[in-house]
Amino acid sequence: MTKVQTSIILVHYKYPKILYNCIDSVINCSQRASYEIIVVDNSVNETLKIEINRKLPRVNYIKSTKNLGYGGGNNLGARYARGKYLFFLNPDTELKPRALNNLASFLENNQKAAIAAPNLIHENGKIFEHIGTADLTPARGVVALSFLNKLFPKSHFSRDYWLKTLPKDKLREVGAIPGTAFMIRKNIFERVGGFDEKFFLYFEETDLCKRVKELSVGKFKEDWKIYITPRSEVIHFWFSKRRRSDKLQKIFERSRFYYFKKHYGSLTAIFIEIFARFSKWHVALFGTLVLAGFLRFYMIHELMPFIGDFAWYYLQARDMILTGKIPQVGIPSSVPILRQGALWTWILAASLWLGNFNPVSGAFLTASLGVLTIVGVYLLTTKWFGKRIGFIASAVTSVSPYIVTFDRIPFQTALIFPMTTLIAYSFWKVYLGERKHYFFLGLWLAILFQFELAGFILFPIILVVFFWQRIKFRPQDILSFLSGGVIGLAPFIIHDIKQGVYIQTAGFLAWFVGKVVEGFLSILTGARGGLVFAPAIRYLKEIVFAPSATISLILLAGSLVYCLKLLIGKAGFTYKFVFLWLVLAFIGFLVRGVYSQAYMPLLFLPIVISLSVFFNLLIEGNKTLGIGLLILVIIGNVSYFYNQLKNPQGTTFKQQLEISEYIVNEVAEKNYKLVYIGPNDEFEAGDNHWEYLLWWKGKEPVSKAEEKIVIVEYPNTLGSQYKLIRDYGYVKIARFRSD
Repeated sequence: MTKVQTSIILVHYKYPKILYNCIDSVINCSQRASYEIIVVDNSVNETLKIEINRKLPRVNYIKSTKNLGYGGGNNLGARYARGKYLFFLNPDTELKPRALNNLASFLENNQKAAIAAPNLIHENGKIFEHIGTADLTPARGVVALSFLNKLFPKSHFSRDYWLKTLPKDKLREVGAIPGTAFMIRKNIFERVGGFDEKFFLYFEETDLCKRVKELSVGKFKEDWKIYITPRSEVIHFWFSKRRRSDKLQKIFERSRFYYFKKHYGSLTAIFIEIFARFSKWHVALFGTLVLAGFLRFYMIHELMPFIGDFAWYYLQARDMILTGKIPQVGIPSSVPILRQGALWTWILAASLWLGNFNPVSGAFLTASLGVLTIVGVYLLTTKWFGKRIGFIASAVTSVSPYIVTFDRIPFQTALIFPMTTLIAYSFWKVYLGERKHYFFLGLWLAILFQFELAGFILFPIILVVFFWQRIKFRPQDILSFLSGGVIGLAPFIIHDIKQGVYIQTAGFLAWFVGKVVEGFLSILTGARGGLVFAPAIRYLKEIVFAPSATISLILLAGSLVYCLKLLIGKAGFTYKFVFLWLVLAFIGFLVRGVYSQAYMPLLFLPIVISLSVFFNLLIEGNKTLGIGLLILVIIGNVSYFYNQLKNPQGTTFKQQLEISEYIVNEVAEKNYKLVYIGPNDEFEAGDNHWEYLLWWKGKEPVSKAEEKIVIVEYPNTLGSQYKLIRDYGYVKIARFRSD
């Protein structure tokens, strides 16, 4: 049998054409020493063996039982190798003349060299920027493998790790070589136990080099060297051109963590991962979240909005905690026979219980959910459109005055935005064929319906997109969807069963159909005017760019036109969904004839996404203009909202607390009846905010008592039958005159 000097090992996976090109370059490479080629097939391609035996009979083909990864595949090949040297070579390469021979000669002539690697070059002959590194230590890992490397590329740790000062046209000693192509003495490879197969891909060569350099006899290191020689060159094609997929990124992260865990311990590995997994977009997102948190929590204990409708749920949640009775329905909607869901009561009750019934605990809850929603929007839009649009969406959401205002309100409307984000995510997963999300889609839609009955409008929107995209489904998928819906609507269903009247379930559908018919008749007969657009324009201004309605409408119009252009150009699922969401929802509200503030959170997500896509278009067309306009919107909205907080209109929450304390002290131990004259005093819940605060401060009013305390809120005025006892500006405290 011919003595073999070098065993060339190639691990194949899925791309035979690339493999054949690489083998051809090996065969055509001018060689003086003998070699063998070993191909380890990690793929499921059953025809590769036949093709290799027919085309390349000198190649030793080895079929693995499964995809062993880079290290496992090379270990398998090494077990069949007969050469003195092992040359591990990626298939997406091409050897330049004498590349193999020069590496073997180098090891022959340098007996302390354990590993030798070639210069990796691009197709145009340019040497790769990063070939080989110093030893990978925790300090170098924190800087060189994280966003800090881009922020501080000239730092000591980064410069040393990437060996930036070493000339690439000279022989150089390194701490680790790239796994793309390198030659190692077989006896050394066997002594260290080969590749660690726990590295499926990435960092296995770094680990191998570290173990080679740590080889010792007794207490003394053997001092083996690792080199890159410019006399040997290999063209590397594939990885220089393709983007790392999400799956490969996860493999990369797992291998990086395992490397540091193996050599430096779990705590060190965790610490490094915290830095390494942060990209510039994560840093930008973190900054955005800090800004978002500031806007949502700043002075919230003094400026939290607190009105009767909000306090209706507070009183229901209080009673739920104190009595243990769990309600199934919430506050009456604009159609009194229909009620919102009680789910917000349950959530609020948990917050009040933890916060010792402090009213601000509800606002802390919604503000926190608002910040979490920004993370959700970032993740969703990043998946749909990429990281830049994801960041823009998070920035727009963080500073939108209208969105911030809703996040500071301790009311169920604050949960509409996060629920629509979950709905969009699950619908996208349904589109991708993940059938378990039929259940979640039904569940999220039903829960949204509990928070706001108008959320029902998303059902027909999703239905239109569903059939437009021709999403395939099975009968069991529909059952799964309905199961999620039933669970989400369970409180309504239980309530209707107890009452024996199915108002919340069947009654709502009858009302919905009636309003649609009524709305279209009004439009056709001319009875419906354009007044419905007036509040919508005001709300949209507050969402997009509060300082200017004109700029807001221009940005919105531009984003809608761009989305429409993409649709004409046969854009995919995401653009269809966002565009139809905006257009059909707006038409639905127009038909309804009412444009309530509570409806707007249903449109937050499509508005934010369409704006972000449009901003990205502007940035791609003119970077200065696009970024400048985005910064203008961010600064303008932050300044606008901050000024609103600094100059609050009406009675602040801090003043409400002071007034409540005064009344409790004024009545002392007496029972008293509260008479409320102010906004919404015609509704049962009109004075609920005062009722809750007075209870929390220690003296709740009763329905019948001789002592009467009158609260008059602006714009109402104090009548002659009342005697003023305390004037707080927007709020006046009085008693009935006795004379």
